[in-house]
Formats: sequence, C-alpha cells, structure tokens
Amino acid sequence: MESHPRRSIGAQVQEIERLIAEQADRVRSVTGFGAGIRKAEAEAHLHRLRAACVTLLWVEKNEAAIKAALAKSTPTHRHIARGSLYSIVGEASLQASTDRSIAEGEILTVYRGEDGKLWARHEAEFRDGRFERIDGEPI
Repeated sequence: MESHPRRSIGAQVQEIERLIAEQADRVRSVTGFGAGIRKAEAEAHLHRLRAACVTLLWVEKNEAAIKAALAKSTPTHRHIARGSLYSIVGEASLQASTDRSIAEGEILTVYRGEDGKLWARHEAEFRDGRFERIDGEPI
C-alpha cells in the first residue's frame, strides 16, 4: 500500500472549497422542472460543507490548545486511602468572610475527580501524604 504525505487541513480545505465552487456553478446552471427545489437543496448542502471547512480550519488553528486542555484533564494524582484518581486544576486563593478554620488568602489546591466534580483542600493537606502522583514523582 502506497503511503501519501499528509496534507495540512488548510490545503485540504482549499481543495474542498474549489470543488464547492465548481458545484455551485453547476447548481446555478440547473434549469427545468423542479430546478428551484434542486438548487435550494444543493445550496443548503454546499453551505453545510463550507461550515465544516470553517470548523476544520478552527480545529487546526487551535490544535495545540485543544491538546493542552485534554492533557490537563488526564488524572495526575491518586488518593491513597480511596484509590480515586484526580487531576489538579490549579491553585486558588480563598476569599471568605467567616470565622471558620480557613482564613482569607490561604492557598487551596483545586482538583477534579473522575466524575468531573471539583474539590478544594488546603495546599498543605494535598501535599501531606494523602495523595500520590501517578507518575511516581514527589508532590
């Protein structure tokens, strides 16, 4: 089986746009009984193809950001007692006006469970041995 070099999405979209233009010319030349309906259906189809091209170009342009976002959702830590997997979303500063044991400005680690639920805990608690990194690196 012969291997062909992969063309960029942009190059593929240009080829599709060329074909769309050819088809649009053909649609405009349709005459006879039912021509209006056939033209409207064909133009609707061509419009959907153009929209798909725009989507493909957007995906190609934003591929790195999409991959980065997916990588961030990959579990990175395991809760030792429960075995549940989590991915760190980031750190947050608490803003609170209560007399609870958490003070305003404390750093919390925000993490997401496999079920999508967000959790937050004192940074020190997250790093005190309750969790371990899946890759074996120290927390």
